[in-house]
Order: sequence, then C-alpha cells, then structure tokens
Amino acid sequence: MTANILVVDDDCSIRESLSKVLRAENYEIFCAESCPEALERLAKTKIDLLLLDLGRPVEDGWGAFEMLARVHPLLPVIVITGCGNQREAAEKAGADAFLEKPLAVPRLLQTIVELLAGKPAARLQEELRP
Repeated sequence: MTANILVVDDDCSIRESLSKVLRAENYEIFCAESCPEALERLAKTKIDLLLLDLGRPVEDGWGAFEMLARVHPLLPVIVITGCGNQREAAEKAGADAFLEKPLAVPRLLQTIVELLAGKPAARLQEELRP
C-alpha cells in the first residue's frame, strides 16, 4: 500500500522538488502552500505523514504546527526549516522529526520510512545531534 504524504511549504520549488523525490519512492504526494490549504486537504484525503515547513512569510509556522497537531494528533509530522535554531522548539512541540534545509534526501527518506513503520518519536533525538 502506498503512503499518502502531505507537503506543506510556501515555496513552490521546494514543494515540486520534494514531490518529485517522494513520488520516485512510490509515495502519493499532496501539496499545500498554507495551513488552511493543508487542513482542507486533510479533510478530504487520508494522509499518513506530514512534511511541514516552518519558515512561512504569511503565517506562523509553529501556529500551523499546533493547529494541524490539534486537529490530527496521531499524524506523524516531520518539521523542516532553514532555521537551525528551531530544534529545541520542535522537540518541545512534539514533532516526530526535525530536518534542516537543505534537506539530506537519504536522511529524509529514512526518517519517512521509520515514521510510517510506527517507530517512536525518538527519531527527533537523533536529529538533534549535529
């Protein structure tokens, strides 16, 4: 069974790049530019994993994370950002994983496989180490 992944990022080129990489791994990819768009997609489609960018010029990335986590508390979330000083906040907020941009594709793919397999959030702890 193919997993459905929702990519939420305000940067179109990032959404397209991630979609291309993840589709090559046989995932079904859905994209959203904003939290409201992500919530709309989540209401229509069974999503198995969320990739959420925090760096958002229009809306607060952490606010989006909190809202999405509140509406879908069991959905695994990988927080991605270009701001390295967000690691501690990701841990406190309850993100399942944290990855900095530019993303290391092998690490991203491994993290996705582990989270979809139901591995515990200990993955975030590993990501916290440089």
